[in-house]
Amino acid sequence: MKRQTGFTLTEIAIVLVIIGLLLGGVMKGRAMIENAKVKNLENSVNGNVAAVNTFMDRYRALPGDFKKASSRIKAGLADGNGNGRIDGGERYPFWSHLAAAGIVSGDFDGTSDLPKHTYGGTVLPMWARVNGKWDHWFQYANVPVKAAAQLDIDLDDGKPRSGSIQTNTAACIGGTDYKETAEAICAVYAEF
Repeated sequence: MKRQTGFTLTEIAIVLVIIGLLLGGVMKGRAMIENAKVKNLENSVNGNVAAVNTFMDRYRALPGDFKKASSRIKAGLADGNGNGRIDGGERYPFWSHLAAAGIVSGDFDGTSDLPKHTYGGTVLPMWARVNGKWDHWFQYANVPVKAAAQLDIDLDDGKPRSGSIQTNTAACIGGTDYKETAEAICAVYAEF
C-alpha cells in the first residue's frame, strides 16, 4: 500500500500564523507611514505660521504684502500694496519674500511657484472668508479627510467649521464632524 503524504494540521496552522504576522506587519507599517505623513503636515502648518511670525517681527509687514520688499530684502522682488492683507496678487510673492529673507527654503519666482505639502497638494496663503470668518489662512489643497480630521484634532478643536484649522469641503463634512471615509479629499485651512 502506498502512503499518502500531505500537510499536517500543525504545519498548516504554522503557515497561517506566519501569514497573519506578515499581514499584521504590513498593516502596522501602513499605519506608521500615514501617521508620519500627518505629523509632517502638522509640522508644515506650525512651521509656516512660525515663518510668517518671524517675517512680521523682522519687517513689521506680512510677506507678500510688504511694500518695501525690493529695497529692504532683495532687488527684483515684487512689492506688496501694504494694506495688511494677502490679496490675490500677493499670494505668490508671499513665498518669494519668505525665501529671499532666508526664513523658508526654496526657489520661488513670485509669480507661480507654491510649496507642496506631504500629500502633494499646494500651500496657498490668502485673505479669505472660511465658514463665515474673514482672516489670513493657508489653504492646504488635496488632503485626505482622515488626515484633515487628525490634523484638526491634534492642532485645534477637531471640528471642521470652527477654530484655527477648518475645512468647507462638503465631501469631507458630515453634520458637525468630519466624514469617516478615506476617499474624500479636503481643502484644509490653517489660520495665521
